[in-house]
Amino acid sequence: MTVQVQSGGLARRSLAAARTIAQSCLGWRVRMMNRLVTAHYDDALRPLGLTGAQLSILCALQLSPRRRPVDIGNILKIDKSTLSRNLDRMARNGWISKTARRGELGITPRGLRLVAEALPRWKKAQAEVEELLGVKGSGVVAEIAMHLAG
Repeated sequence: MTVQVQSGGLARRSLAAARTIAQSCLGWRVRMMNRLVTAHYDDALRPLGLTGAQLSILCALQLSPRRRPVDIGNILKIDKSTLSRNLDRMARNGWISKTARRGELGITPRGLRLVAEALPRWKKAQAEVEELLGVKGSGVVAEIAMHLAG
């Protein structure tokens, strides 16, 4: 009997905690927004065989050539396993290359063409996401990202 009373009390406390977290957790909301926005860009880029994360990597390599994987991971805030998985796919697709002596990454001519081909699809996805977020929401997201990036 005592176990049921205690577990009933635990269940109520847990339910109250879950409601509080679900209603107010910024982490939960940011992850949800990230999944929704990422899916939007990924859908737009899918016909090219490309994801938004891979496009970010290609852009980072074009803007900061000859970087090691750890540098790209730090720049884009991508965890090591996700980055490694993407880099392997990108190398197999011929979009990036790795130097033998220092392990530096570079974007290949095929990768350069892909970035150029992606631009119209990215612009369309960008406009759609900006419309979904609204002018105010888009500005806030950009401002927060700049603030957090330091």
